[in-house]
Amino acid sequence: MVFFSLVAILAAFGGAGAWLYINKKNYAVDTDYYKYNLYGAYTLWGIDGAYAIILLCLCNRIRLGVAIMKCTAQFMGGTP
Repeated sequence: MVFFSLVAILAAFGGAGAWLYINKKNYAVDTDYYKYNLYGAYTLWGIDGAYAIILLCLCNRIRLGVAIMKCTAQFMGGTP
């Protein structure tokens, strides 16, 4: 569930960036809205890339946290 949530956040940023990039075609090239959509897409993709790098660097710590929470839940469930 934790890994699904982390990947869903990654997909949400990437999808939002793609939507903005595709949505820019609705405006003329010389308008501000075109630039807002283009730079917004680049910004979201940058955040998405940084988030992916952080996830890769902290993968072992995330696994450790999930294991600790699982062990704690088993202890709490087995203790009357």
